[in-house]
Amino acid sequence: MANFCGGIKLGESLAVKNGIICIASEEPETDNVVTPCGMLFSGNDFEVLRVDGRYVLSSIHTDEEQDIQVLIRTNCGILANGNYFSINENGALEYEDAFILEVLVDPHDATIAVTYGDADTPVEPISGTTNMFKLVEVDETYTVSASKDGYTAQEQQITADQNHIVEFTLVATGG
Repeated sequence: MANFCGGIKLGESLAVKNGIICIASEEPETDNVVTPCGMLFSGNDFEVLRVDGRYVLSSIHTDEEQDIQVLIRTNCGILANGNYFSINENGALEYEDAFILEVLVDPHDATIAVTYGDADTPVEPISGTTNMFKLVEVDETYTVSASKDGYTAQEQQITADQNHIVEFTLVATGG
């Protein structure tokens, strides 16, 4: 059953248990696995998607309506969803459990801000985007706002317990 080839470099967030790659703090179920390449990954945490005809390792939190902005390639050639995975300074694959927020605003050039916590800690957009955000503080309340000169700003609160798509249509002031 176990099929770990040993070619992939794993960071501290991932581990091999019973021949299955899983989140380091979790235990995989041998009857629930997925594979992008022949190596087994825990189906409790990961899924494999087809993106442009290629197999991509992703989180089970992936929402089919949200774009994968960045594909990353591991040292052994596996493609992974950059919304959840990264390559650390040692070239090893890391996983970060999170939910993804996509903010759609009209007009498109409005300023989007996302914060959480009592100190209104800002959340930076996912690299290469201006409207997608990784919500790593699971179950935390986030404030999403959109603003533009000449328009009435809008705000909405969400909880990081699932992926979200938030849409704002800003209304012109004085008109």
